[in-house]
Amino acid sequence: MKKAPCQEIIKDKDFSLFEYPILQCWPGDAGRFITLPLVITRDPEERQTESGNVPHAALDEKDDRNALHTHHDGAVNFRKYAKLGKRTEVAVAIGGDPVTIFSATAPLPYNIEETLFAGFLRGKAVEVVKARTVDLLVPAHAEIILGGIC
Repeated sequence: MKKAPCQEIIKDKDFSLFEYPILQCWPGDAGRFITLPLVITRDPEERQTESGNVPHAALDEKDDRNALHTHHDGAVNFRKYAKLGKRTEVAVAIGGDPVTIFSATAPLPYNIEETLFAGFLRGKAVEVVKARTVDLLVPAHAEIILGGIC
């Protein structure tokens, strides 16, 4: 797919994370969190894409952080890029197909793509499109895509 619903509105300069549905759910929370995102990375050697569900904290209007658990595929990819002296491209997809979101939480073996698993569960492939700001494929029907480097 070359053009997708997730690319209808592009904001790459003048934007604020606080324009998006990023909530502070409880008064004692440390801040605003993206609570059910697909965090997409790619293995630098195998080139497999990985989608995990990792909450993100919106630190300010332009920066967010996630807490990659050491055993998750995204953390494995991050360490591989670091060993190569490179930074990791990351896309964060917010909203979209519930089966694709669920698949990011499934305990799949390393290098089994979550979008492939979601397609298996749905009975048809998940439509993806190349992100505009990073070299990753993202779900075409996600509501919001954030792209960056960590």
